[in-house]
Amino acid sequence: MLRIMAKVDDAILIHVEPDDTNAEILASGKGRVCNFCLNKPPKYTCPRCNQVYCSSDCYKSKKHLSCSESFYKDCFMECLADCRAAPGDKEKIMEMLNRVNEETAVDFDDNTEIEDLEERIQDLDLDKDADKIWDILTEKEKQEFTSMVREGCLGGLVEVWIPWWESKKNLIVEEGKPNKEEATHPEIKGGIPALSELLPKSKPSSDIKYNVINLLYGYAFICRLHNGEHCETAVESCQELLDLSAALGPGQACASTGEAIQMCLDTLFQKQDYDRDNVSELSISVIKDVIAIIQYKTLDNPLCGLMAALTEVLHIIQNAKKSMSKDCMHTKNQASKSPKSRCDFEGDIKALKRKCFQAEKKVEFFLSWTQMFGLCLDGLVLELELQHSARHSENESVNQTKNNLEKTWGGKVKPKEKVLIEEIS
Repeated sequence: MLRIMAKVDDAILIHVEPDDTNAEILASGKGRVCNFCLNKPPKYTCPRCNQVYCSSDCYKSKKHLSCSESFYKDCFMECLADCRAAPGDKEKIMEMLNRVNEETAVDFDDNTEIEDLEERIQDLDLDKDADKIWDILTEKEKQEFTSMVREGCLGGLVEVWIPWWESKKNLIVEEGKPNKEEATHPEIKGGIPALSELLPKSKPSSDIKYNVINLLYGYAFICRLHNGEHCETAVESCQELLDLSAALGPGQACASTGEAIQMCLDTLFQKQDYDRDNVSELSISVIKDVIAIIQYKTLDNPLCGLMAALTEVLHIIQNAKKSMSKDCMHTKNQASKSPKSRCDFEGDIKALKRKCFQAEKKVEFFLSWTQMFGLCLDGLVLELELQHSARHSENESVNQTKNNLEKTWGGKVKPKEKVLIEEIS
């Protein structure tokens, strides 16, 4: 899967992950150090060998070569798989591989005969023979492809996902004809209890609407971040949602629209997983997504967008819990893991599952609240528009100042000041 707008360290703009992403990448690594640099605390766990590591540099180190090579092979296979539905994109792959061949052919000995890449793969089916295509590539070509993955050069081959809330709906129906509007939004949960059943003796806080805004922002962001594959990576999406949306945490409450958005932005810019420059524009545009979700309505359900988004959040959390339970069972059955390693991992999973349980109950409450009071969010659209406009202008001003400084400095780093007067002894 190709993940849009993510960046690990300073190497990958479009992060590529293997399909078997699981809960082990969420291990916090308390009290441990990276198995490769033996210096920093680990942030991730390799799903193949269960080694913990702190950064992409350590992941790509010689000590981890067998796994990292397999990872980049998976990148190649998934890149081909992503292009199966678009013949034009297959041509792009051919052009890219041909360019790899042309750029690397000069490095080989003159006596070495290299077949033209197109001739080598012309009899292969790009849809069925992905493994064979990888095997046909020379070592130089594989290295070049790996480099392209690191530098984010494959972005042009990925079809950017169009969110369901941006789909066009037929709001005009001819008299006498049934409305055959095709549903593009996620299925809405049925059997949602009335709010009076959850709060029989009290009234909900008037600030809940801001918490819903906070959660909608987190949901829209991870949808964009995963390029629409947020449900396929439920564990990681759930962890990111828990980190990003304070509304899912214990005792957290937003008191205004601006605070609901700012709390998410503060979390984003504090995370080292994202590059501030690259995520800045996306984080601001997501405010527009929140507005679109609020305004997504059907003829028979004016709360359609809100209920669909909250339902999908609920499904992500529930699927993450199921996946983590499977990973726990898999870890228990792994004889290669030390008892301490298994204990640490199971402890991390149990802690995350507790957070998921609390978040699940909160989302269920938000669904009941939205079912009754969701229309009041229409009154926050203007505030969200103002938030977007203000932050967009601020971001443009910052970028302009940055560009002016870089132009003055002649680069991204300020040059060292020259000594104008030096005392001669």
